Amino acid sequence: MLRRMIALAFISTALVLVACGDGEDNTDDGNNTDTLTGEDTIDQDQLVVNPDNGDRDQITPPDTNVVPDTNVEPDTNVEPDTNVEPDTNVVPDTNVEPDTNVEPDTNVEPDTNVEPDTNVEPDTDTPEDSSTTDTVLPTDCEGACAYGTDELRCLEDGQTICFCDEDNVWHPYVCGNVCAEEGMVGDQCITGEYGPTCDCTYDCAQPDLVTIQCNNMVYTPCTCAAADPCSWQGDGYCDGFCKTEFPDDFFDEPADCLCEGECNIEQFAPFCEDGAAPCYCVDEDEDGVGVRTPDDCTAMCQSMGGEVADPACVESDYGPYCGCINFSCEDSTQVEAQCNYGLTECTCAAADPCEWANDGQYCDTPSCLELFPELTVFDDTTTDCAQ
Repeated sequence: MLRRMIALAFISTALVLVACGDGEDNTDDGNNTDTLTGEDTIDQDQLVVNPDNGDRDQITPPDTNVVPDTNVEPDTNVEPDTNVEPDTNVVPDTNVEPDTNVEPDTNVEPDTNVEPDTNVEPDTDTPEDSSTTDTVLPTDCEGACAYGTDELRCLEDGQTICFCDEDNVWHPYVCGNVCAEEGMVGDQCITGEYGPTCDCTYDCAQPDLVTIQCNNMVYTPCTCAAADPCSWQGDGYCDGFCKTEFPDDFFDEPADCLCEGECNIEQFAPFCEDGAAPCYCVDEDEDGVGVRTPDDCTAMCQSMGGEVADPACVESDYGPYCGCINFSCEDSTQVEAQCNYGLTECTCAAADPCEWANDGQYCDTPSCLELFPELTVFDDTTTDCAQ
């Protein structure tokens, strides 16, 4: 302490001497300006006197070894400043990988109160599915086939139909020739309602074609027309089929279609009398002269365990017959009667009650399947249909 006071006294004396001059050449007449020369000074608070070295002072360096106090509790009562404008210039970090391990919340109830948006325009640009199945048509019609099983087919040329005949061999038929033989026009093979067929149509404006139809004795829009081009009216045959099939244009012949009076057993053709019942020529005494007699379809159907259809009389290529439906298969006597009637759900059954599977005469399985597609029928495709 004493050493510091001596130093301060020495500094004060030096300052006085400098202010007053050295007294040799210059005199202070009171006209010269006194100049006080300043020295570098250090604040007393910054001056450190080293007790071990009295001629050196230094500035105390800051203490960088102070450990921050981490036990200070944060002040949680500070109100957030809600007036701070959000920084909209922050660029989003697009390099963040999405978290794919987050399990979806399956307990969220769907919002059923959302009104459907009825203003949405339907999407009419939906492409159609063009992936259709390609049908490859055969190029030839030859070789073995299974009659009654293999179906008709059109050849690739589009003008030939291939038919599996009873000899179990494929046979080609040119549609142009098939149509001409029937008195029709056309030459294309198409897929019709019942499968491949020749696309033949009637042209009643061509007399030559109508004549072919008359000679074939077939009912067509041309032969049944009111003009009666075949002169069938009043010939003793009832052509009531024309009225049934072509009601817009047919010739009428009430005398030929009346089921009463005598008939020639050799020339008479059965017919449906107004759809009510088949009319047959019955020659009881076998003298060649018969009587036109209607069949009783109600009694006939009941005798076979069936019901009368509507209409009761059905026209077919083999003549008219009583239409019966809903046969019962429980009574063996009734089923036996059905064997004389034709194909029914009982006679076509897998049990083959009529023993038609190996009769060597008719191929019945295809017809049974067509009439009763849901029924398990007997199989004669390897016997009768293979002949």
